[in-house]
Amino acid sequence: MLKNYWKTTLRHLKSIYSLINLLGLTVSLSVFVLIYVWVDDELSFDKFHEGHERIYRIIQDRMQPDGSFNSVALLPPMLHDYILANNKQVEEACRFSKMKLLLSHEEKAFYKQGISADPSFFKMFTFPLIEGDLSQFVGPDKIVLTASTAQTYFGSEKALGKTMKISSRDLTVVGVMQDAPTNSTLKFDFVFTIETSKQLGWVNLDVWNWSTHHLWIKLKPNESLSAFEATLKNLLQKNIKDSKDELHLQPLARIHLYSNGIDYDAPEWG
Repeated sequence: MLKNYWKTTLRHLKSIYSLINLLGLTVSLSVFVLIYVWVDDELSFDKFHEGHERIYRIIQDRMQPDGSFNSVALLPPMLHDYILANNKQVEEACRFSKMKLLLSHEEKAFYKQGISADPSFFKMFTFPLIEGDLSQFVGPDKIVLTASTAQTYFGSEKALGKTMKISSRDLTVVGVMQDAPTNSTLKFDFVFTIETSKQLGWVNLDVWNWSTHHLWIKLKPNESLSAFEATLKNLLQKNIKDSKDELHLQPLARIHLYSNGIDYDAPEWG
């Protein structure tokens, strides 16, 4: 009888050990899947933009008194015009700045995250339009809202053609775009033309010695990256008296994970 008891006990112990092993394997696989999904999401940032592998942010390396360099994400606005005029490798160039502003329509007014950008913003980055015409996103007093922002102000009404107000200035809604996906470094509520900022007196686009904007470029297909980078060598020194600063490129797909240490890095973008 005692022998049968031990046999039964051993069988139960083997079942318990098997259950423990199964639970351990299940937990391990679950953790592996969660880590894989997280890593895959982190590595997917900004790759939804068409031609993302050809899009770069230009970074300014400022020389410090001790001879070291400090990287900053802001650049002189005139660099945009210079690059377009002197580099045939470039398909698009875009300046923009990010700012939180009081955006209002009639009695509704909320602080929203905005981007003031060149018209090329929507040519460089893939943010599909729900309604409107991006060819109208040019000149002063034009604005594009995200879908969630349009919903906040207009509910089920059409936002197209409506008037928004920024700093007592009227802007016409020329488009409503899909909200930026969760794996987008760029997050914002609306985009308005850089010419509007100029008209408001917020920016001077004709200077070299004042770094105020982020600058992005998109190379033409099959153009040499190294050839374009060579054109950036000593470019600031040629246009800014006594400058010893340099420029380098940062690929769009690397910004989310590899921007630590870059000052004025607007892509904290939340």
